[in-house]
Amino acid sequence: MIGVTSPRVHSHPGRVRRAHAARRGAITAALIVVWVLWLLPTGLGGPVGLIWVSGTSMQPSMHTGDLAMTYRQDSYDVGDVVAFEIPGGGTVIHRIIEVEPDGYRFQGDNRDFADPWVLGDEAIVGRRVFHLPHAGSVLTMLGHPATMGAAVAALVLLQARRPDRPRTRVDRVPTTDGSS
Repeated sequence: MIGVTSPRVHSHPGRVRRAHAARRGAITAALIVVWVLWLLPTGLGGPVGLIWVSGTSMQPSMHTGDLAMTYRQDSYDVGDVVAFEIPGGGTVIHRIIEVEPDGYRFQGDNRDFADPWVLGDEAIVGRRVFHLPHAGSVLTMLGHPATMGAAVAALVLLQARRPDRPRTRVDRVPTTDGSS
């Protein structure tokens, strides 16, 4: 019949599914390589640190609850905001104010005095590459059991309300007169 369209199911659905699966696998592998090379957290031996800001020492540029991402480098300069491990434990994020023969001297932006430590490269977690205001507070809230339970319940409800979709793909065969 001329001018009539009829549905046609793919003749090789398995081959199409395998091609899509292979593409997804290649993309996943590429993302894992990128993550390992450039985004692996310092806790796993990588160059990236995530710092939850606490306190007022870096105001007005950073506030309690902000999340700072740091990246480990070979060297640091005066003016760089860096996260570093302090003697006795803990991590601080302050600005380098001086490079001395023994290491770096630091100071918080909201302080009138330098920190008591002079630390070498081994103590530095990394230089701040960006920070997200309030993101640390949001992530902390999301990690709370009540918030996680509410999020899971919402996802379950949304999934339960979702109508089923057909699983077969149907193409329209074009007619000879150019209409579909």
